[in-house]
Amino acid sequence: MKSRKLKAIILVLSFAFVALPFVTVHGAGGRIEGRVTDPKGAVVSGATVTVTDPASNKTFSALTDDQGRYKIESLKAGTYIVIISARGFVNARREDVKVAEGGTATFDARLEIAALEASVNVATNTKANSDSVYQQLRQIGKNPQDFGGPFATVTNLVLTSMIVRFYFVFAAVALPGLFVTIVKRLIGRVRPSDLGPFAYMPWSWQPAYASMPSGHATTAYAAAIAIGAVWQRARVPMWIFAGIIALSRVVITAHYVSDVIAAAFVGAFGAVLVRNWFAARRLGFVAERDGTVRALPGPSWRRLKAVARRLIGP
Repeated sequence: MKSRKLKAIILVLSFAFVALPFVTVHGAGGRIEGRVTDPKGAVVSGATVTVTDPASNKTFSALTDDQGRYKIESLKAGTYIVIISARGFVNARREDVKVAEGGTATFDARLEIAALEASVNVATNTKANSDSVYQQLRQIGKNPQDFGGPFATVTNLVLTSMIVRFYFVFAAVALPGLFVTIVKRLIGRVRPSDLGPFAYMPWSWQPAYASMPSGHATTAYAAAIAIGAVWQRARVPMWIFAGIIALSRVVITAHYVSDVIAAAFVGAFGAVLVRNWFAARRLGFVAERDGTVRALPGPSWRRLKAVARRLIGP
């Protein structure tokens, strides 16, 4: 009898030990983990990760480690809101992170650099290498010497931002203009004259047979797109400017209406292609997941004047 009871006890204990890990895992809940990087792909350490349960309004938080990784465990099954923030960056937010019981949800975030006005405070008594953005750029840079030199301050960021924008405007205007300069001479359409609009002399390379498309109108519309993409407030004035230039080419009988229409298409389309090329490399622009392209935040006029005074002053 005692032997049977002992066997029963041993059997029950064995079953309990076998089932215990499964019970523990089931009750441990799920977790959210991921990796945080900057626009260059370098890790962002010390970023704050906040996970909120909208049902109970309970929050959980963690910091990213030296590898940019984070992990928040013991979360019950449900949908959570995850917000990742770091100094000098725009917050990353996702509201539909689903966690299953015993499962792992992954949310990798690539943080964008915040607007200068939100993250930089330049003062005349600020020490050169103590600026917060300078220190952030030193962390982002692959090479510690990337931001060295006599101007190792936020001035570097402002100047680089402006150089990228001016380079974009130059490329967006120059490339369509160069294309038209060659193509219009290959087409060889005669300028307005007694010969009429259907007189052509292809491959002539003569100014009199270089009517389509209009070079002036191409440049004007390319500039309208490029400058409007960088400075949105200038869009309406630039479009008016382009329209006046195109109309003037018809009024002075330098081109036909179809010449300026073709020029408007080539100039605008060429500038958009250049913008998309820059956006693919995150140079002044960024392509969103839905395919739209927007300009990255740039320095304000106040910031530009402050940098100019620092460069020109003694």
